[in-house]
Amino acid sequence: MGKYLSVLLVLLLTGCERLLIAPRPPATSVSTFTTVWQTLNNQYPFFELKGVDWKAVYNQYRPQVTGDASDQTLAQTLADMLRQLRDGHVKLLTPGTEYSYDWARNVLPNFTPTTVAKYFNGQFLQSGKPLFHALIAPDVAYIYCPNFQNPGLTDAHLTDLANTYTNRRVTNVIVDLRDNTGGLYANANRLISMLISQKTVVGYERYRADTTPNRYTRWYSLRVLPHTSPFTGKIIVLTNRRVFSAANYVVAALKGLPGVTIIGDQTGGGGASIHYTELPNGWRLSFPVSQYANRAYALTEAGVMPDLRLDLLPEDNQRGKDTLLEAALSRPR
Repeated sequence: MGKYLSVLLVLLLTGCERLLIAPRPPATSVSTFTTVWQTLNNQYPFFELKGVDWKAVYNQYRPQVTGDASDQTLAQTLADMLRQLRDGHVKLLTPGTEYSYDWARNVLPNFTPTTVAKYFNGQFLQSGKPLFHALIAPDVAYIYCPNFQNPGLTDAHLTDLANTYTNRRVTNVIVDLRDNTGGLYANANRLISMLISQKTVVGYERYRADTTPNRYTRWYSLRVLPHTSPFTGKIIVLTNRRVFSAANYVVAALKGLPGVTIIGDQTGGGGASIHYTELPNGWRLSFPVSQYANRAYALTEAGVMPDLRLDLLPEDNQRGKDTLLEAALSRPR
């Protein structure tokens, strides 16, 4: 068990997704349904948090799957069952279609890229680029990071940031994570390393101890080392409800640190290690296998609350102003 947990901890730091392959049972609709339910029953870590009676869910959906069920019927039944978990990390991947829970539906966007671009003479993030950065005031740097996908942030990007700003008289750094839906934790940790000045515990992680419900391992601390030339000024992080997964982890890691202020909306949650497993019929299932907690051991699955709750006001947006950015610019330097 200790060796298994050590491997899982390494996976968290190197990437948030891995393929778990086990011997397949016969590829029938019933066996595929049973594999999905049983896999989550044994490994999913949030039944208690989400108040889901997984056995009752089985009893509700299992009768809908018969031996001669079509792929379409099976996929839709599984998707309906998985949505009961209300988890954006739980996905059913079939040829040509991904079934998942729309965790960001009916939320305020609180972000208009064209409005932000007006602060930089129309220049903003170029397609395929891992970040955009520029001075937004003589002593304020602005960094927008749209995601942490591969290849994403590299050491070369960090060197560029350090060379551009750490030797200037930059007192505040605005880190805009709005609409960042996550990616690789290695990339998330690279960004964190630019915003801390010493080795920092950024949170804790634990796993299901065995197949017994609500039994978990001990908490394992997660630490990040600072970049050789990190920012030393105040940090303002902008968030909205579309900040998810590894981006949610970054916000949770930074909140509460000296000189850090979170402005915007509650984040979208997530932040656990995600695994993929192959199903008997060749489809794939993704799901979280760990719980992530902040330094106070509070779970962040439901999101991180900002220090200053603020929405993008329509009247500001119409006149080319970003309410959250303006609040960040008004912070003491």
